[in-house]
Amino acid sequence: MAYGNDQYTWSTDPLTQFRGTIAQNAGVDLDLAMSGAATVPNPTALAGVNGDCRGSLKSLTIVSVENLAWELILWEKAAHGTAVLGSVRFIGRWTFIAGDAVRVAGAGDYYYYIDGLDVPIVDADNTGKLHLTLINRSAAGKSANDAGAIQVRGRIVPLGY
Repeated sequence: MAYGNDQYTWSTDPLTQFRGTIAQNAGVDLDLAMSGAATVPNPTALAGVNGDCRGSLKSLTIVSVENLAWELILWEKAAHGTAVLGSVRFIGRWTFIAGDAVRVAGAGDYYYYIDGLDVPIVDADNTGKLHLTLINRSAAGKSANDAGAIQVRGRIVPLGY
């Protein structure tokens, strides 16, 4: 979805991504294609020139069926956990406690949100992907499938084009 000043939203697909259980303090990696695939509404512009996925992250939203404490980490490369220390840049992290979540009329999904960001991101792998790690910081584990469905969304301004 385009906003003014060439701002776009990207999102994970709750029907196919982050579907498994996540134990306390465990994380799941996702290399999210920024290519405009039918199931992921990302405009092709976000994949960047030569797949560098260069932009400025402006906001983050997590929509979750369960009220858990979430941490989201962004990386420059997919191999962040296996690379030599210091060779892969950690871009940033955001932590949402369970008390940060809001619901409409006390029912339905839980919404976590942060705005006012200006975080430069780049895909150093040149794959046109955003490299994410979602961590469950709650004492309770995340449920699998629809019972634990989650979607991560962000607003981004592509840069350098």
